[in-house]
Amino acid sequence: MYCGKEHSARLSACRQGRALCDEVTTLIRAWYHRCQEAMFRRSAGLSTRVPLLVLGVIAAVVLTAGVCGAATRAYHYQAIDVDIRVLENSDIAVTERLTFAFTSGDFHYGYRWIPTERLEAIEDVEVWEGERKYERNPKVRQWIDIRREKGGSPGGDSYAYTTWVHKNQFWIAWWFPRTVNATRTIELRYRARGALRIGAVTDQLSWKAIFGDRDAHVSTSRVTVHLPQPVPIGKLLVSSYGVPAARRLVDESTVEFTTGRIAAGEELEISVCFPHGIVSGAPPAWQTRLEKQEAYNAKVKPVINLALTLFGLIVVPLLGAIWIRRAFVRRGSLSRVKSLPSFQYSPPSDLPPALVGLLVHGKVRPAELVATIFHLAHKGVLQIVQTERRRWFGTEKDLLIVKVGDGERFTFEKLLTQTLSRREGELFSKHRAELPQLLAEFSQRVEKEAVKQGLFEEEPSKSVRRLQVPGLVVAFSAGLGVPAFVFLGKYAEMVFVPFAALFLVGMAAFLLAPRLLKRTEAGAAEAAQWKAFGKYLKQMVRDRQLSADGLSYWDSYFPYAVVFGISQGWIKRFSSLEARAPAWFYIGSSGGDGIRLGGLDISTSVPSLSSISTAFSEMVNMVHGGFSSRGGGGGGGGGGGGGGGGGGGAG
Repeated sequence: MYCGKEHSARLSACRQGRALCDEVTTLIRAWYHRCQEAMFRRSAGLSTRVPLLVLGVIAAVVLTAGVCGAATRAYHYQAIDVDIRVLENSDIAVTERLTFAFTSGDFHYGYRWIPTERLEAIEDVEVWEGERKYERNPKVRQWIDIRREKGGSPGGDSYAYTTWVHKNQFWIAWWFPRTVNATRTIELRYRARGALRIGAVTDQLSWKAIFGDRDAHVSTSRVTVHLPQPVPIGKLLVSSYGVPAARRLVDESTVEFTTGRIAAGEELEISVCFPHGIVSGAPPAWQTRLEKQEAYNAKVKPVINLALTLFGLIVVPLLGAIWIRRAFVRRGSLSRVKSLPSFQYSPPSDLPPALVGLLVHGKVRPAELVATIFHLAHKGVLQIVQTERRRWFGTEKDLLIVKVGDGERFTFEKLLTQTLSRREGELFSKHRAELPQLLAEFSQRVEKEAVKQGLFEEEPSKSVRRLQVPGLVVAFSAGLGVPAFVFLGKYAEMVFVPFAALFLVGMAAFLLAPRLLKRTEAGAAEAAQWKAFGKYLKQMVRDRQLSADGLSYWDSYFPYAVVFGISQGWIKRFSSLEARAPAWFYIGSSGGDGIRLGGLDISTSVPSLSSISTAFSEMVNMVHGGFSSRGGGGGGGGGGGGGGGGGGGAG
């Protein structure tokens, strides 16, 4: 099968062919020079590569020849003149004179297709060229398909045509001898049954005489309509749509439309209304369907659209609000916390960073896991060594996590030491694929510990999922609005409104779900104090004097700085104050005096944080980046839609 849009795409590609020819030629030259270089540099490998190169060049040359040949084919319509004669039995006899100007390349065929939604049948098709009448031959369709796929001239010097129906399209295709740099005027004659709209007072001819599915312009056009008998001018209603057209009443039974140049893709639809009774015949079946649709559109559709709009804008949001409110009512009221000072100048309790992060943020993030690693290191349970491994291209940095003590208090801390560390040291990169699963298990254990400590009434993730999961289901179910609009949109355009409202309700539930978690009275008080401590830590990063006062305990606060998202600013601030380096972090060296862990020499003479600030920041980013892509810490007028139309072309 072929159609107008496929033909347009092919010719559009042809217009780009010349540029493609130049590109392919340049590519061939580049391959040729590379082949010459290979012959001088690596003659041993030439026997296996040159044949492939030669084959590639040959294929490119063949492709270039085909593309360049197609690129030279061009044509336009010198004129399209359409003569429409309204018959007394309400049929219309149409004569289309298509004058093709073939300006480049060779041509053998043309085609024209007409939509059949607004007519009952097309009959008595004839194809003429001057005094020559084309013979009907079903092979024309096959000839055209072969020429489109392989080129050549399968139909030779035949003058033939054929017709067929595909879906709601009536096709006429014709074959003529090879034509180069010449014009051909093809005359299509056919009779369309059921093309008039029969009314009680007036009858109407609405016809797209100049079809829009073209990839070539039309230099000029004329459309002439002949009525079966004279009609007083005052009783004729003549109009046109699409490209501008001059209208002229030749006489009381003849109307003429003329246009200038019509660009590719543009169309002209003409409409002539005349008194009922001039022609005989009953309304065609398509008119009955159309009038039912018009009546529905005028009376029923507005009511349905209004109902759908009100339902989507009022009922759905109201029901959604009631549903979300009930979820919060079932949760109960939140514990009230007495007013606290703006800053908490020391940790309110000995809670580990993971529990602090859960209290403050309501969920366990990668930052809480990273902070736990540094917290265990500060307690003397772990040591972290930055190592370098040689690769083919430079070196690759990694972390060696060494278990040096047994001070874990909680199950989630034991999970980390058992997974990520060994007495002899464990490379962090070995567990990179396991980190998402580790984070999930870590989160579960932290939440269970929070409930055990009396900080939450139930595990926060359970509270959140109670509304978040249904919210996602509701939001995704709104996607049903797409097929609903596709299949039902012609009956009610506003069918999408309830689904759009449903999506907003689902997203509102999803976004509000984190507020469902309920801290105990002790947990709420603890959270408020830790938030105040977090403000103090952030102020320390901004205030140099405040940081200087806390120089001696910067290391012990560092895990909490990670929880509050200020790790990089924390490192930068205390590096500028020449704070001592953490005792648990080492930089691997290739030799020299130092501690040997797992066969690696570790330098032990680190005077200050500033001397290793770059390496320390890289370490923080490396650990944090393993769990989160964020890296480390952070810091800061139309016609009536009549018959006719369709498309056409040549090749």
